[in-house]
Amino acid sequence: MHDAIFPLLLAGALLACSPARAGQRTARRPAELVLRSATVITMDDQRPRARALALGGGRILAVGSNREMQKFIGDNTRVVDLNGQAVLPGFIDAHGHFLGLGRSLMQLELGECRSFDQVVERVAAAAGQARPGEWILGRGWHQERWQKQPATLAEEMPLHHELTRASPANPVYLRHASGHAALVNQAALQDAGITASSRDPAGGHIIRDNSGHPSGCLLEAAMEPVEAAYQKWWHALAAAEREARLRRAVDLASRTCLRQGVTTFSDAGSSFEEIDFLRRLARAGQLRLRLWVMIGEDDAAIESNIANYRIAGEGNGRLWVRAIKRYADGALGSHGALLLEPYSDRPDTVGLALTSAAKLERSARLARQLGLQLCTHAIGDGANRMVLDVYQKVLADLPDPARLRWRIEHAQHLHPDDIGRFAELGIIASMQSYHCVSDGPWVERRIGRQRAAAGAYAWQSLLASGAHLAWGTDTPVEAEDPLAGLYAFVTRRLADGSRFHPRQCISRLQALRAMTIEAAHADGLERQLGSLTPGKRADLVVLSADPLSVPEADIPRLRVLATLVDGRPVWRTGKISW
Repeated sequence: MHDAIFPLLLAGALLACSPARAGQRTARRPAELVLRSATVITMDDQRPRARALALGGGRILAVGSNREMQKFIGDNTRVVDLNGQAVLPGFIDAHGHFLGLGRSLMQLELGECRSFDQVVERVAAAAGQARPGEWILGRGWHQERWQKQPATLAEEMPLHHELTRASPANPVYLRHASGHAALVNQAALQDAGITASSRDPAGGHIIRDNSGHPSGCLLEAAMEPVEAAYQKWWHALAAAEREARLRRAVDLASRTCLRQGVTTFSDAGSSFEEIDFLRRLARAGQLRLRLWVMIGEDDAAIESNIANYRIAGEGNGRLWVRAIKRYADGALGSHGALLLEPYSDRPDTVGLALTSAAKLERSARLARQLGLQLCTHAIGDGANRMVLDVYQKVLADLPDPARLRWRIEHAQHLHPDDIGRFAELGIIASMQSYHCVSDGPWVERRIGRQRAAAGAYAWQSLLASGAHLAWGTDTPVEAEDPLAGLYAFVTRRLADGSRFHPRQCISRLQALRAMTIEAAHADGLERQLGSLTPGKRADLVVLSADPLSVPEADIPRLRVLATLVDGRPVWRTGKISW
């Protein structure tokens, strides 16, 4: 195998599902569904606007005027008048954690907690109902959101003692909002074998109290022993219970996405075991939206097993596996993002490298050899530079490296010298707009105003340089909410009404492109998805009003009225009669 495989696979997919050019129609036949009297925003440059569209056989048959669609109406065609409501391509979340989203809805929700005391209260309530030995899981806490700080801290993080008193017998494992740190109790530390004599692992940090004992806060790779202990407990459950919990997670995640108009979800790293489960659902016709999955296994496992995991549209185009996920650093909130210069509020550290350049290069060469996309998490300017350097080295002899669709996930904080390199190297910037407004209140404390102004969430600068920008949510880190993401893109407005370095705002059309056709491009699926073009799959969303023309302040008040996948409604409100 060699680096031509991905382009060949992509070409095959395009030929298998090549849409007609905009303005053309597929062979005329009666439509199953015609939507008319709508504000159709196609994301197709050749016909950006229309009033109606015809759908049939899971495809878009035609786009045009009400009169033009009349010829597609047969005896059995369902016709829906939308009275000016907006129709767009279904949103494509180019970066999130699908099973993580579902699981988060089955765990303690800690994002609303405004103090560590509130976190402890929720843990105590859960411990009172837990079975002996059952793990208590939670997610979403963020120390920067706490209005009241604990009396005793270690490296700005709380100690485990209150969690241990709240749950003395059940292990407690609470992931930070970023997913890159965790608070645990003594039972979890014990199960994980983490003691005062434990050393910091490469790419991780065990925060300790004044006596040198683990405080209960673990950063990055230091969480791995806890995760392993939890997985041991998980795999000891009966197979039927594990299956039921996974199905529940998929159901909750699917409902959340479809309710928000998301028709394709790009999962940022799943194990082979999880992919096997999703494949069973796809084959059984039980995936309600499309999943595009990055493999989250090590190089040796991928090289040994990739023949079984080249999945191209299984289950009527519902499951795709064509990429590798890697991590270069951690998160800014936990001081884990790798910076070129020390943190402004922690001058003793530049963050954590979760891999070395040499190790990432080995993964990159494997991805090229196997014809897979490479998607690397990089948040700090130091991590982004390392990833760009590795990509440049591995792709140097290719005349058109952009055809491989390699990506940097997050690309949150860039040195100005590196912004133009994305376009030069053909690297896609896969970014999450809501991170800007969620993190904005404390970003300058971490990196200072000058660095923030020069390269924090540099959407406009990246687009101006010619880079491809794809949108995602990183859910469950942030809510699965495309319209909140759109508002963040165009305003960068924080909760207090201020705007975070607004010169990096982008237009509504640029934002919607990042959420549709550019996200499809990032997944290598732009000839099948991402625009309302005849011949493409009929994945679309109906909104209450035109997002390109409503007053800016009304963007967050837009509502998803219906979501269609393969031309069939999979979610709708009672405001539309089908």
